[in-house]
Amino acid sequence: MDETEKKRHKRTKDDIEAEMLENGDLYALLGLEALTYDAKDADINKAYKKSALKYHPDKIREKLTEQDTELWLKVQYAYETLLDPAKRRRYDSSLPFDDEIPKAGSWTTETYYEVFNACFVLNSLWSKKKPVPTLGDDSTPISEVKKFYKFWDDFNSWREFCQYDEYKLDEAGDRNERRYMDKEN
Repeated sequence: MDETEKKRHKRTKDDIEAEMLENGDLYALLGLEALTYDAKDADINKAYKKSALKYHPDKIREKLTEQDTELWLKVQYAYETLLDPAKRRRYDSSLPFDDEIPKAGSWTTETYYEVFNACFVLNSLWSKKKPVPTLGDDSTPISEVKKFYKFWDDFNSWREFCQYDEYKLDEAGDRNERRYMDKEN
């Protein structure tokens, strides 16, 4: 077995979710659970400064416990992850997401637009292009209906699935190994 094969990661969805639970909700660590995906860099910086005043080891001093140190390290990790666009995209993409499509029988002709609009609004979170057109209702003009279908037919998502990659590219020893790993992923 060569060195590259030793670096292969076989991770299941359960493994990834367990890892997420171990790290905790990074938005919640900074007190941004209400904003999550909508949090701006300014919000993250403000929340980090507030957390630093509360959890920084220099502020706690002699009352510092191992749990406090661990919490501070998690706060730092959350800040570093959420402020870096690439890391944040990876993190956001790995969060649990309800991607269920309404099943036949879960809606009626009266609730059709309400049920399916909620599904499209939820999935619009991943859209690179904003604003996202809504489904509308039975009185929506045909021009708006066509815009809606054109948008979703050409849907372009920013969501990544790199959490399922077999190789972590930063573990590559050189450029050639990195290329091989990237091709395999």
